[in-house]
Amino acid sequence: MTPHKLAARTACQLQGKLKPLHASIVLPCIILCCVGLIGLSSCTDKISTIGAAYYPDSVEFRTSVRTDTSFMKFASIARPSVPASDTSYNLTYASPMMIIGRVATAAENLESWGVLQFMPLSSDTLSRVVGIRLLLKDIPYKFGDTSSNRVDFQVYESAGSGKLSYSTTQLQKSDLSNSPIGSIQKDGFIDSSDNLLAITIDTSIKKDLLATTFAFVVTPGTTMINARGFGTSENVLADANSVPQLEYTIKTDTGILVITRTPALDMHIIKDQSTTPPNEFTLRGGTGLRELLTFNLSRPSDTAELSAFSTINSAVLVLQMDPNNSSHSNLSLDTSGPSVVELSNSNDTGGTLWAVGYRDHPGDLTIRFQLRTLIEYWLRNPTLNLGLELRSGFVRRTFATSYVGVEDNTLNRWTFYGSDFSDPAKRPQLILSYSKLSK
Repeated sequence: MTPHKLAARTACQLQGKLKPLHASIVLPCIILCCVGLIGLSSCTDKISTIGAAYYPDSVEFRTSVRTDTSFMKFASIARPSVPASDTSYNLTYASPMMIIGRVATAAENLESWGVLQFMPLSSDTLSRVVGIRLLLKDIPYKFGDTSSNRVDFQVYESAGSGKLSYSTTQLQKSDLSNSPIGSIQKDGFIDSSDNLLAITIDTSIKKDLLATTFAFVVTPGTTMINARGFGTSENVLADANSVPQLEYTIKTDTGILVITRTPALDMHIIKDQSTTPPNEFTLRGGTGLRELLTFNLSRPSDTAELSAFSTINSAVLVLQMDPNNSSHSNLSLDTSGPSVVELSNSNDTGGTLWAVGYRDHPGDLTIRFQLRTLIEYWLRNPTLNLGLELRSGFVRRTFATSYVGVEDNTLNRWTFYGSDFSDPAKRPQLILSYSKLSK
């Protein structure tokens, strides 16, 4: 039998017109037909449909845009980075930067005070002190009116029992001396690392320096229109020159001796009285002002029909910023965007950083977070879906034995339109692109 006749016989066999041939003959002949070596008008190609009932096109690709509040729930919280052993908290004592100043505009109303304690000198040495200066070393950080280079600070003393410790939550003017023990007003104090700000202290307070609870409290003066950053003891490894000092000028039997001491405690305390417009929410650096966001991924009526078998190709959380109620410092890293932190318990302070907000182009008011891996992980492990926190920043530091993510080294303020905002186009969105098996 010639090859052409054999191929024709095989093709017709597929429609049952001839008795079966041996498999060793059929297979090569099918190949000849498939590659188009012959054309038979009387036979119908059945090859492409073989197995169709058993291997259907089973994957669908879908995109869902969710804005409804039953799917995404927002809740503003003030959560300190580091919980103390009691009900007191402090956000700032381990920060490499101490922020001092006042910002008061239409959208901002806050003050930040610096607090410094030093180990007391011996009474004999202190009796010989003829001059005292508090030395602060500038870090090129400004918040508020960053065009101003004016510094206006006042220094008070405080010896209130229990008022000053790492768990200090607030400090009122009533806790301070009735009048300043030192002050400085200086124009042209430009941003420059280790730029020295020396504040002369009244020597009449020498006797108070013997108290272990004594502290210097640096507050903004009446003409201060921004907040400045100064180094702390925690910044010693990065920049030893930035650590604050208390300078003593001592009169000895042989002449004048100048000695300095570094702080036993240095931190800043922020009092924020800024207001957020209705149906918006604010993330604030340095105060623990955050936003708790939870996703109800298992809603029975969820049109996205997400399940543990869904493959998340993309999950972008989109937030629209209110530029009139948002403010950032003059440091470029402070404007890179807020952060998303996954919670592992109901009061998680450390958390796991999952995403940093990004913009499509500089100046864009739309901030996006890619949450693909997190959403898919929650679908596989729904009991671990405890929500996430939106924070103004994220810097990890060691507190005792804990490695905690904090944002206390800035005063950044991110204000976004909420899920109940009047303009639906400005509300938060979760844009889901996913794959799922067909039924």
